[in-house]
Amino acid sequence: MSTVIISITAIIALLGGAGFALYKERSLSSWFLFAALTSTALLELFDLLSLSATAGELFWKKCAVTVEALLPPFWILCSLTFARQSDLRKFGAAFKAILASPSCFQSCPAYCP
Repeated sequence: MSTVIISITAIIALLGGAGFALYKERSLSSWFLFAALTSTALLELFDLLSLSATAGELFWKKCAVTVEALLPPFWILCSLTFARQSDLRKFGAAFKAILASPSCFQSCPAYCP
């Protein structure tokens, strides 16, 4: 029961922080911070549902793994834009390809049985 309360508190705190980031400033860096915090909250929610659901545990775990695949690019983009206030157009094509590579791993399980 205490783990459920801790998880729900973490979800509310993450979504509150994401909303505050957009309320404070509507820039590209704030949108990336919003995406990173929201995906982290969704991961926590899906993991909580997969552990506490009586039926459909595998569905919630698949949702959690899908959202977990989105975490690295969102947090890297947040780091590059929010913490450094840089522009993404300054980075080369090789770095952009490395940044997009987790999306390939995310779509791969959908094609494999």
